[in-house]
Parts: sequence; C-alpha cells; structure tokens
Amino acid sequence: MLRGIKMTFGEFTRNGRKVKGIKLRKFCKEIGADPGNWVRVEKGVSCAPKDLKLLQKIAGILDVPKNDMDEYYHLAARTFLPEGLREKI
Repeated sequence: MLRGIKMTFGEFTRNGRKVKGIKLRKFCKEIGADPGNWVRVEKGVSCAPKDLKLLQKIAGILDVPKNDMDEYYHLAARTFLPEGLREKI
C-alpha cells in the first residue's frame, strides 16, 4: 500500500480519510485533534503528531496494514525534516 508512494503524511492522511468517507470534523473527534490544527497537518504546514499512540490510532482508522507501518512512520517522520531534505529521503 505505502511502498514507493510519493506523497506527504498529510496527503496520505487526507486521501485515506476521503477514501473511507470520513469527514474532517468526525476524524478529528475520533483522534482528539482540533480540526483547524489538523488541516495544517494535512496541508503540510504543520508536522505529523509525535505521539506514537496517536499515530497508531490514525493508522487504525485508515486501515494501514501492519506490514506497511514502517513506511507509515517514515512518512510521519519526514514532516520533521527541513523542506529540501524531504524529497531526498
């Protein structure tokens, strides 16, 4: 599912949410996030959550397969890199 994808954590999350038919407010309520702040994550303006349990919860909602979790965490971690490095990793 995630191998070789060329999108950001935010794009992946937004796409996954839309594929599952989950509206932003409902998604944010499920993960305990403010919709205004979460939009910034989806747009790539803010970093992915650092909390492992929250990342796991999001992965569960989006049905990320267990064998793709390393790639999923990699997408999240890339949001903390300076812009020029993100494309290289």
